[in-house]
Parts: sequence; C-alpha cells; structure tokens
Amino acid sequence: MVRPFRTARVVLLALGFTATVGACGGGSSGGKTGSQNVAPAITAPTGPGIVWGIDPTYTTVINPGDSLDFSVIATDADAANTLTFTASVTGGSLTEAQTGFTSFPSMTTGASPQSLSFAGTAAQVGNIEITFLVDDGEGAMDTVSHSVEVRAGTVQAWGDNMFGQLGDGTTTTSLIPVEVVDPSDPTSFLTGVTAVATGWRHTVALLGDGTFRAWGDNRFGQLGDGTTTDSSTPVQVVDPSDPTGFLTGVIAVDGGWGHTVALLGDGTVRAWGSNILGQLGDGTTTDISTPVQVVDPSDPTGFLTGVTAGAVGNFHTVALLDDATVLTWGDNLRGQLGDGTTTDSSTPVQVVDPSDPTGFLTGVTALAAGWWHTVALLGDGTVRAWGSNILGQLGDGTTTNSSTPVQVVDPSDPTGSLTGVTAVAAGTRHTVALLGDGPVRVWGWHRFGQLGDGTTTDSSTPVQVVDPSDPTSFLTGVTAVAAVNHHTVALLGDGTLRAWGYNLSGQLGDGTTTDSSTPVQVIDPSDPSGFLTGVTALAAGWFHTVALH
Repeated sequence: MVRPFRTARVVLLALGFTATVGACGGGSSGGKTGSQNVAPAITAPTGPGIVWGIDPTYTTVINPGDSLDFSVIATDADAANTLTFTASVTGGSLTEAQTGFTSFPSMTTGASPQSLSFAGTAAQVGNIEITFLVDDGEGAMDTVSHSVEVRAGTVQAWGDNMFGQLGDGTTTTSLIPVEVVDPSDPTSFLTGVTAVATGWRHTVALLGDGTFRAWGDNRFGQLGDGTTTDSSTPVQVVDPSDPTGFLTGVIAVDGGWGHTVALLGDGTVRAWGSNILGQLGDGTTTDISTPVQVVDPSDPTGFLTGVTAGAVGNFHTVALLDDATVLTWGDNLRGQLGDGTTTDSSTPVQVVDPSDPTGFLTGVTALAAGWWHTVALLGDGTVRAWGSNILGQLGDGTTTNSSTPVQVVDPSDPTGSLTGVTAVAAGTRHTVALLGDGPVRVWGWHRFGQLGDGTTTDSSTPVQVVDPSDPTSFLTGVTAVAAVNHHTVALLGDGTLRAWGYNLSGQLGDGTTTDSSTPVQVIDPSDPSGFLTGVTALAAGWFHTVALH
C-alpha cells in the first residue's frame, strides 16, 4: 500500500543552515517535526563584501509532496549598501516549473541585511540546484548554489544481519538503523520503494514500477533470483517465464520463514522458496528459487485468481479473495489453515465459518499470520483467529487450539467481542490489534515483553500497550503495527517508531540489546540523541526491523 506523504519543511536560516525535514506517516495524514541537521555558521569575511546566511555545501533530502520553504539572507559586510538579490534554478534534473514553486522571485532590493524567500511543493523526484546572486552596488557580487534532492522510497533496517538481511552490503549486526544500498551503486541508496516486508532472515521490497527486490538469507531460494546464494544487497526477482527478465506487475508482498509471496495486479499469486509443507501452493512440496503460480483449488490445471490481499506465516500462506472469503495452504499442524482439520495442504483450502462448518468465513477485510496461527479482521471491526493457542495467542480467553475461527474477546467483558479494530498483526506466538482511535491491544506469549504492558505475564485476552512516558496511561496515536517472532513495532502519526519486546540483536533500534516490556523509541542514526522520523511503513523480521521512508 502506498501511503500519503506528510508535510516537510526545509528552512535556511541566517548564520547557519537548519533543515527540519518532515515525515511520511502511515495510513493517515498530518504534520510532524523531524530531526535537525545544523551546518557550521559561515564566518564573516573581513572588509567589504557579502556574508551569506546559508551553508552552500549542504544538500537536503526530502520526499515528493513535501513543502519547500526557503529564507536566504545576505548581509553586506560593512552594512552600508543596498543589496540586489536574485535567484534562479540553474541545474539539477528538475526545471523551475517542476520544482513546484508557486512564486519563485526573480529579484528583491533593499538595505542590508536583505532576504529572499519563496515556497512551493516538490512536485517530483529529482534534484534542484538553485543559484543565488547578490550585488552590493560597489562591485562586490557573489553567487552561491544550494542543492535539494527530492528522493522517495528509501529503506532503513536494523538488528541481526548474519545473512545480509539489513541490505547495507555487510553482514554486521546494527543496533541502529542503516540504509539499504542501491545494488547498481553501493555508494548510493535504494529508492523508489513503495512497500516492505520481511521473512525470517530476509527482506523484500516492492518498487513503484511493480518490480521486486529481495536480500538476505537465500538458502531455500526465497530471494527469487534463481539461486540459493545469500545477498547483502538487493537482488531482483526473476520472471519465471523468462529467466533473463524480471517479475513485474506486483502490488503487494510478504515473507515467511523461508518463502516469499507476491500478489499481482491481476489478482493472481506467485510464491517461491521453501515448500516443505506446501506453502507455495503449487500442488507440490518442492523448493524453488524462481516464482511459481498458486493453483486454483477447484481446478488444479488452472491458477488462483481474485486475490486482493494476503499474509504469510512461517510455513503457511493466507489469501483474501474479492468476495471477502479466505483461502489458506501449507502447514496445518495446529489447525492454522482454518478448514476444521490439521492436515497440511499444498493447494488452497477454504476457511470455514465457525457458526456453520458447512459454510465459509466471510466479511474479512485484512489478514495476519503467525508461526502456527492465523488472524482475520472483519468489516465490523471484530477479529477472528485460529490455530495454535498454547499461549493464548487466539485471544479467546483460553489456551485451547482451534482449527476453526474463534472470536477475540473484549478484555473488559469476556462475554463480548473486541471491537473497533482497524488493523491486525501476528508474531510467532502473540497477536496485535490496532484500534481506530490509535491505541494498541496485544495478547499471547509475553516472555520478552512483546505485549508492551509493562509485565512479562502471558495473556489470553487483549491487554493495552502502555505509554512509555507515563506507565499509568496508554500508547496512542499509532497508525500501523507489525510483529514477527518476539517483538512488536508501532508507527505513530508523526512518523516516529516505537518498539518493544525481544532485543537480543538490537531489533528494537534503541541502540541497546536490552529487552523492553514497554515501548522504546527507535533512534536516528545520524543523531543518536534524536529519534528516527519520516517513516511511512514498517515490517518486522525474526531478529530485524525495517522502515520505509
């Protein structure tokens, strides 16, 4: 899902440069204030001349749709002269019109100090080079250029990097975010990403052109490049019909323990990697390093169509159809396929209706999958879950496994159902629900603090995630959630992240390896005293976390 960009501000101030770059949020709009990068102040020259109020060497990176607000100040060194000040777009890949400036001033004249201000919205990806010229009327003319790079869809990752799953070209674990590199130029960064997902120890990214990149563990072929060679930089997923070409038309992605799944715009599904329990859905249990098509359960010679969304568990896969029913395939040891059995299936089976085992579950709008359990969000804001429940991850107040959907209970009224849910996520043995007004409920295993309520006590009913600044209140303002293995991550409306739970490899991103049962804030790698901002989407792997900007 491509999320809307939020407002950003780039402000040039006298005697220094301060860039306050705003963020993209998840799911809803609203402004935010990002971290500040302050360049050294320019030293005033001795004698007559012009003192600039900007650092001409500073390059600011922003997103398309972000606002640009410039205020450039020039001061006559002897403070005696009238200054004439002009500005123009003189370089870069964007023209003046493409910069989106609604009023680009050509000249301003006045006593020293004199400023030149203009504003606009970055219309498209590219680079803007603006040249400023000032004349003090006594032959002292000076020019300075300032470059703004408009960049979108970059990815940062942190935590375990044993297989290169952070994508920074190394296998070095990082306790703070690192940037995913561009495979064609390891000195620059991957851009144009619109969605990210994770598997056990691999990461996948969907680009705006419908192509796909993957990196990390590839022992089962889960990177989809036709090999089983790990990669610490992104590789492109090949087209199974043309191994010299690449898979295109992808609109959504997800990853499991050792397999990867892609939803195409035509409603068909491709999968690749580990297939030991039939999780690729092609009717076999054969691993493959290039995409195969999921078959139609009603016609094994045809292919599944009408898929609108999906989720990937460790060894099973789940698909939401355009009629709001659900198909599943793969591992079914704990009943996670939801068909009333515990029989594995290498082709899709339909999730049954718990109130009528001869019918099928309907009204589903979103899905999530854990190790041995599956979760469905219904259009009425209630949640169903099925599969393993040994630690209460189904949220029905029991620890009894179920091969058919059960309803998640209301913690304030165990005879009622949890309502008002807008999104769901699933960890290995815990489940997360985001409510419409921003709070988060979590249930299941809690050994490492992954429920976020300040304890490590398992719960078979939903508990509320606490506010780390005030443990007597609750975390709010959340717009998206992610969970895999034993940690949970939340994206806030201001583009910052909170994480809690297991932190052995630094996957919480707070610069430590200390587990936390309450949310901690992911730090800014460029300023360890500040916090990561500008996040638009997130994903959580077994021991690593990924953020899209």
